[in-house]
Amino acid sequence: MGMPFRKGMQSPYMNVVIYRNFLFYTALILSLFCFPACDTRRPAPKQSFMAMGTVGSVSLPARDAVRLGAAVAIVTNVLRNLEARYSVYRPESELSQLNARAGNAPQPVSPELREILALAKAYGDLSGGAFDVTIGPLMKLWGFNQNRPRVNPLTPDQVRPFLDKIGYRHIVLSNDTAFLDQAGVQVDLGGIAKGYAIDRCYAELLNHGFSNALINLGGNMRALGTPAKDRAWKIAVRNPFQPDKSLGTLDLSNGQAVATSGHYERFVTLNGRRYAHIIDPRTGFPVSGMAGVTVLAHTAVDADALSTTLFVLGAQESLTTLKITPGCAALFVPDQQPLEIRIAPRPADWFSPAPSLADRVILINE
Repeated sequence: MGMPFRKGMQSPYMNVVIYRNFLFYTALILSLFCFPACDTRRPAPKQSFMAMGTVGSVSLPARDAVRLGAAVAIVTNVLRNLEARYSVYRPESELSQLNARAGNAPQPVSPELREILALAKAYGDLSGGAFDVTIGPLMKLWGFNQNRPRVNPLTPDQVRPFLDKIGYRHIVLSNDTAFLDQAGVQVDLGGIAKGYAIDRCYAELLNHGFSNALINLGGNMRALGTPAKDRAWKIAVRNPFQPDKSLGTLDLSNGQAVATSGHYERFVTLNGRRYAHIIDPRTGFPVSGMAGVTVLAHTAVDADALSTTLFVLGAQESLTTLKITPGCAALFVPDQQPLEIRIAPRPADWFSPAPSLADRVILINE
């Protein structure tokens, strides 16, 4: 299985899996924030499947349709192996074993798990703690991650004791071991693992001689090659307020990836107010003020981690992060009306708004 990163591709920073029930994602498949846009030309053959608790798919150019089954077999094999090792819902998994030994002793880990944890720590540093893979206990406290829903929203006094168990710096790595240095600390890779998995699938398709494909896992995508000569993979960006409509389209060139985070994906309603599943690890409370964030990046793991990070930071605070992540761009949709589409950094030639929304696009910069 090939590794997703190669020397010289991006900065040191450019280098977590949430499981949701089948029925939810069967309904969601037609309303993903990012999905292949319609095209009047011959459509790319696509085959869908369930993996890592979400809907995935592989698309190939029409001329390669005969190889679609082989591509799907390669991708699903990669995803199945990763899920078996890093699912927090499997007690025997490597990640569950690490969590079980929190506060006790270092545990030998595979190079893969060490790499994912190192990436998670790098994004924790990059974001000033806005991205944190130890957020799991707070997710459960708020009623997410298949936990029993709450009746009333939490108070600061209820949240405060759990903040002591949150902190990516509790992950201590050596050459071949990992250690959670405080009892009660738990790692959940839900904000980075889908992207990491897509990059592994991308590398494996390359190793097997595929030169054109689009890999999708729950709306996280990465493009390999093109669907046809002189064409990029065209992706529609979902309108978070109108699931049956799009904000516009973006083009994915060879190697590029896209991921989204949105307040519509999962939420709980407490005392009549909707709380999004994305929690700010610095405060312990769900993020408010943002409806959706779409990130374009050089790798899927970068896009995945950054979409969560920038959702937490918000459009203006995200500018600093985007400055130190070369080659990345973001589209922000604030949770407000009338709808606005804020794009950074300049230029915004990667996104084409729907004609009816062309006057809603705002290019932001410091």
